[in-house]
Amino acid sequence: MGFPQQTIQIKEDNQACIALTKNPEDHKRTKHVQVKYHVVRDYVNKNIIKFVYCPTADQLGDIFTKAIPGAKLRTMLKKLGLTRTGEN
Repeated sequence: MGFPQQTIQIKEDNQACIALTKNPEDHKRTKHVQVKYHVVRDYVNKNIIKFVYCPTADQLGDIFTKAIPGAKLRTMLKKLGLTRTGEN
């Protein structure tokens, strides 16, 4: 559309996954990865997307996909701004 776009950051907690996006070498363990998934490397090289390490404990998206224990759930809800004022 002609509008400049910023690089999209994807927060990932798997450092091996991040390394695969940067390293074009094929390894014994990555032979099974289909060619169509190598487009991610191309996007990284073109600065369309960028993978940033985010520790598992800081993955706020987990609240939508996993069962989270009470204390951690409350912390995540606060970080997402989903608690009422005055609630713990």
